[in-house]
Amino acid sequence: MNNLIVYPKNKNQQKLLESLLKEMRVHFEVEEADETLMTKEEFYAQIEEAREGKVHKFTPELEKELFGDL
Repeated sequence: MNNLIVYPKNKNQQKLLESLLKEMRVHFEVEEADETLMTKEEFYAQIEEAREGKVHKFTPELEKELFGDL
């Protein structure tokens, strides 16, 4: 049998689908989405922001959170 891949748009859809599949006794697996991936549009939007000179300044707290004690 073929696999079915479903991409719920939000947590409510995910919970509903999981409940339905459990009720139907259908085997399924849940994989965590990689939040570090971005779409082409997001990628090019960031490049365009850089070209326009838009910058984001890090606070010392944010720097420590992101980079630790490098």
